[in-house]
Amino acid sequence: MSVRYRGVTYRITYTPGPDGLEHFLATLQAIGIKVASASQVTFLCRSPDTGEEMSLKGLKAFDAAAYCASITAAKRVQKDADKRQRKLAAQQQHLQQQQLQHDVDASPHSDHDLGWAFAFFNAKTQEERKARIERVNQQLRDFYGPLLACVTATKSAYDAMVRQHSPDGTLQRFQELCMAEPSGPQAAAYKIWMEKVLQPLNEKAAGIIAEHIDLLDAQHVVPELLQLVAHVSAMRVILARWQDGEPGPFYGSMISYPDKLREFVITEFARIKAKQAGLLGFKPPFAHSTLPQLRSKL
Repeated sequence: MSVRYRGVTYRITYTPGPDGLEHFLATLQAIGIKVASASQVTFLCRSPDTGEEMSLKGLKAFDAAAYCASITAAKRVQKDADKRQRKLAAQQQHLQQQQLQHDVDASPHSDHDLGWAFAFFNAKTQEERKARIERVNQQLRDFYGPLLACVTATKSAYDAMVRQHSPDGTLQRFQELCMAEPSGPQAAAYKIWMEKVLQPLNEKAAGIIAEHIDLLDAQHVVPELLQLVAHVSAMRVILARWQDGEPGPFYGSMISYPDKLREFVITEFARIKAKQAGLLGFKPPFAHSTLPQLRSKL
């Protein structure tokens, strides 16, 4: 995130989560920028949908501005990754053309030339394999693994909440009671679970996405990932209203939780694990067609 003050532009790292605004103001103060009132702040960002520049006034717009900034950064990272991939492919093609030309110019069937060619291609193959292994390991370690843990824990916690507080154990009945009686026992239970369990897990997942989106193994940013980040930002507003004593909107938010996200992460985690096993010369732990039922019990 960039801040312009008295003709000087400062680069500030955005901290996702409920403490993001506090960290933002502390960073401004550390570099000598004092905000006397919320009206003095105007955020300039680009719309995630159209890419057009827009201005958001006041500190209350920080979460919205940070969300727009994270989406813009994710698109920029994805664009840079595609550019690096094209550059690497062009370099590999150039090396292959050079080697082909060398083979044409070299004396035929020379033991020295054959040995040089074998050493060259062997070293090149080993380096490429090493780079692929490191990439896959980082994807599992920093992105798919932690994200799978978060979304699986969220699903288990949500199901446990419904089982404990729905009279008939169904989600439909639980939601009906929450909407019908905002001050009832089901609504009170939902608030506690959301504040203490579900939102913290979702904040963690959104942080993983924002910080490691460059490890996504896809040509484009997956809509479910962006929807989770947007959902988390919207829920911050609802939680703040609850803390101020406002009753609604109560159950959920205008931006719903992406129900298909967990299925996507499980599938991608299994695929990347199979790729890792293939690079290491091991038998894949499971086939894509027989994905394990990843469940956890509280």
